Amino acid sequence: MLLPRTISLLLACGVICMRAIAQETGGYAGAYLDRTVLAQEVAMGGTYAPFPATASAIFTNNANLARLQHPAFVFSTSFLPFDQRMYLMGFGMKVGSSAGISFGMLSYGIDNVGAYTEDEQRVGTLSSSDLAFSAGGGIAIGPGNIGATVRYLLFSTAVNGNAGEREGTTRGYSVDLSGTLEFETNLIRRDWLFFSAALNNVAGELSDGHDPIPLHTRIGAAYLYPLEEEGPTALRLDPSGLPVPQRVKPGAYILGAFETHISEHAAGPSYSFAVEAVPLVNIPVGLRAGANTLGDVSGGFFLTIPWEFARNLRIDLASRRDYELGNITHHITLAGGF
Repeated sequence: MLLPRTISLLLACGVICMRAIAQETGGYAGAYLDRTVLAQEVAMGGTYAPFPATASAIFTNNANLARLQHPAFVFSTSFLPFDQRMYLMGFGMKVGSSAGISFGMLSYGIDNVGAYTEDEQRVGTLSSSDLAFSAGGGIAIGPGNIGATVRYLLFSTAVNGNAGEREGTTRGYSVDLSGTLEFETNLIRRDWLFFSAALNNVAGELSDGHDPIPLHTRIGAAYLYPLEEEGPTALRLDPSGLPVPQRVKPGAYILGAFETHISEHAAGPSYSFAVEAVPLVNIPVGLRAGANTLGDVSGGFFLTIPWEFARNLRIDLASRRDYELGNITHHITLAGGF
């Protein structure tokens, strides 16, 4: 009985101490925003892959919303240890010929963690909930895209103890900016080269105590080698009125990706590496694997389902050996369009 109670005590103290540090220094405010729940990114070690464009772009790189071709939706959830829960949902749509918008909600929480005193006397339970409501958009200009997202944040706690139940709520906001560039290199066979950058929490704070949310910068590159010859390339008009090629993802390809993460609350930058492959044109199954210098090792796959009621309906599955939790976590994402 001693070990479970000790674990509960440490977890409860950890949550409380993290919030205390956040209120005093701002170092951990909004930390959950830096840990993705999307199975695609999880399977790739936290590396951003710039396509396909789905409503999930609002949670990763909002500039990619400019690539939306149809109304799109996304839902994702994670199976985490220690009574943690995390999920998101979003909806996006094309606006005109060169822009897209999206709305989403991200939730993270810890439920009913037992709280004990130093002499192992139970004093109650602690629960917390983080919510982020997002609205964002992206616009395409030539070979590039730029985007922005605004988030409204809510942090709520509830302590149910011997003195009764106590609740508290803290509000805040954050702003993200991002951009992507896409080039056709033609080194071998109309291969693609992508560059991406995201400034997450470029502005933001939790209102009670004015705790700043630390800036998180992501800079990445990806190379795609198509395993099949592509069909005709569609054209779109950018805001200047010039026609710009709009390439479509090939049915079979190999993608390699790299990304650097720089965060104000971290001691130094971290690096992630990933590969994604769809080896066969007629079998819509893709494989992913990734790792990063923090210690995450992950993998997964996705399956495109040819159902008539939805466009590009895809299920993504991923598992990660999570360095923060010291456990294996599992993630499922469903994305598609209409």
